[in-house]
Amino acid sequence: MAALQRSLTDAHRLRFAPVLEQRFRLLQAREFAEGCWGIVLPVCVIVLLFAAFDFYYFDAEVLRFSLIVRLGVQIPVLICAALLLRSARYPALATPVVVTAVLVLGCGSILVDVLAVAEGHMPPTHVGLMLVTFGTYLLVGLRLTVAAATALTLALVWLMTGVAGGVSMSQMLEGSVFLVAANALAALACYRLELARRIAFLRERMHAFTGEHDRLTGLYTQAAGEDRLLALLKLGRRERRPLGVALIAIDALRELDAKRGEDAVDQASVAVAEQVERLARRPLDFAAALGAGRYLLVLADVGRDELERVLELARQQIAALDLPHGASPVANYVTATSRGVWIDQHWPQSVDSLLRSVEAGLRRSRELGFNRSDVEPWQGEPAQGKAKVLRLFGSGQGEG
Repeated sequence: MAALQRSLTDAHRLRFAPVLEQRFRLLQAREFAEGCWGIVLPVCVIVLLFAAFDFYYFDAEVLRFSLIVRLGVQIPVLICAALLLRSARYPALATPVVVTAVLVLGCGSILVDVLAVAEGHMPPTHVGLMLVTFGTYLLVGLRLTVAAATALTLALVWLMTGVAGGVSMSQMLEGSVFLVAANALAALACYRLELARRIAFLRERMHAFTGEHDRLTGLYTQAAGEDRLLALLKLGRRERRPLGVALIAIDALRELDAKRGEDAVDQASVAVAEQVERLARRPLDFAAALGAGRYLLVLADVGRDELERVLELARQQIAALDLPHGASPVANYVTATSRGVWIDQHWPQSVDSLLRSVEAGLRRSRELGFNRSDVEPWQGEPAQGKAKVLRLFGSGQGEG
């Protein structure tokens, strides 16, 4: 949560941490690829509509050349649009394809614009240049740095083409003013749009994070933890990979609440949760908060001896926190009892039966005393239903 909150500040700089930035760009590329035809086709139509000015301002020879240019640039642009549809599978393809389309479209418009400037016609052509500039910032997918680099490249091409075409200095100056104004306005609009998009992306991830994580401890909620445990059970059963499942519970939590209040309970819960979370170091390991000072710790690909060492280490580290607990029956500081189940041969049929078995084991451990850690192998599903049936028939025979 803290990392996502820091990202809100980074969003104003239009950058995230590398992993988050990669996910943002991936989502951006996919959304843009899905709606590319809704952007590319109107742009192509607008470019063709500018051919109406060519009929009015150009003579027959120049008109033929301008129409060839305007029609010719549509072909590579449409090819780029077709490639964008494939960029949903290959997101890294989206940005270079869009930049290529923008440069082709912009260079074609610049070539016609220089012809118009040479003929002494400024307004419609420079309106076209401004539209191309605005479109550059939007077509690149609201990525300011890439859009600015592409727009400045087009401005450089316009200057070089104007010099080569013999455009006068006054006309070059006037055109440069149009381009500077267009870039400034489009860059400001692009920044605001990209910032809004990044903040919306962060808020969506924050909502997803808070939905799966406990507000107090930051660990997974019970529902999210059970979902991840179910996935690990399926993976372990399929690939025969051992799994360790443990419950870690703060001892005498009600007495702590009665003695020192709710703030002390929250402080102990957060501190113990941090220690439990540190034990889930590998990618498939995780910890979840089950409420009432209880925590679920799941370790993948773990041996029984290692699981025992981890739970004993957790007990020692929680005791080393030295959190005051004047009402504890075993110590004057906060302690915890843990019970683990090591799964290797027999696999539970459901998460509920596994968690019930671990909770029952935790109760048995606490009957022997607080501040301890125990591990047992999974022996299969308890035959509770079968036992009830046998007792029923036994009772009937006795009465008969």
